[in-house]
Amino acid sequence: MVVKEKWGSFQDRDVYLYKVEDEYGTLYLSEFGAAIGGLDVINKDGKPLSVILGYDTLEEYINGTSFQGATIGRYANRIKDGFELYDTYYPLYKNNGLCNLHGADNSGGGFDKKVWQSEIPCYDDDGNLPMDNAVTFRLLSPDKGNESEGFPGNLDVAVKYTWLFGHLTIEYTAVTDAPTPVNLTNHSYFNLAGNPAVSVANTTLRIKADKYTPVDEDGVPLGEHASVENTVFDLRKGSPIGDCVNKGLPHGYDHNFVLSETAPKRIEYGGNGGPSAYYFLESAQAYCPESGLTMTVCTDMPGVQVYTACNLNEKIRSVDCGLFSAFCLETQFAPNTPNMAGVGGYPSCTLRPGEKYHYTTIYAFSKD
Repeated sequence: MVVKEKWGSFQDRDVYLYKVEDEYGTLYLSEFGAAIGGLDVINKDGKPLSVILGYDTLEEYINGTSFQGATIGRYANRIKDGFELYDTYYPLYKNNGLCNLHGADNSGGGFDKKVWQSEIPCYDDDGNLPMDNAVTFRLLSPDKGNESEGFPGNLDVAVKYTWLFGHLTIEYTAVTDAPTPVNLTNHSYFNLAGNPAVSVANTTLRIKADKYTPVDEDGVPLGEHASVENTVFDLRKGSPIGDCVNKGLPHGYDHNFVLSETAPKRIEYGGNGGPSAYYFLESAQAYCPESGLTMTVCTDMPGVQVYTACNLNEKIRSVDCGLFSAFCLETQFAPNTPNMAGVGGYPSCTLRPGEKYHYTTIYAFSKD
């Protein structure tokens, strides 16, 4: 079931909020930033557990600086200075030291600060089943390549959220009329205990990544990806998130992990004869001992940025939030990929006319 209601207005446009609900929980979505405003998962006691941080008001999203639950673009993560594409150099707005972070422009933000158009699809992609558990958001990002700071090409973007049988599926698509870098992700802050006052330091995180991306003090890659073997980045067997502090990362993670496997695998929605959708291998898994909740992440993106809220310094729903208040698992291309041509292990993120950007990420929840 999907419920739509007016939430407020921004720059003379009405902004609507959606509630997508089934017996497994409730997903909250906003046209502002095509953002996830919250997710209440039904826990083992049959009660809702709020596992994604979010603000209470539209004004907080408008003024917020931590990208709570937002769709990020055109380029998630960092690009240093700008980039060259087909012998043309495109300088970018710098909002994070020498870098452009999360696609911000000189008007104050990227996709996270835009009001998206929304629609409720009536049928699935095959035209068969009713899809009243999904909401699609669309945005036309105009060509700014001829301006002093911006990305080239008119980019038509769609983000489809589906909440079904405890699975949150995010499907990203985009087309362009000129070559341009594209790297879309979602910036949700997860706390599987259901309370940001409970540290995620005890949450066990496992990532199927043999390599990670070493970065400098600005978060920019130093070169080729490195092996996780015998480092704090070896999460292949799982480790409590907070263990990184005693292993040389006092400020936690803000690093890209290069996923080892994205080959197809059948993902069942709820099992027991329920419908199935998408086919990806498990990429990461988080388990919270306080709640007994497990979140499994499946994606066909090449990497995942693990962020443990080291730069978060906000009061969210009356709780002072900071390091280990939550964690993000942002599936995406590696940072600064447009400037890493010729360096091994960095697949191209350039979208060209006639091509379709199409990636999917699933966050699947289960309980003890």
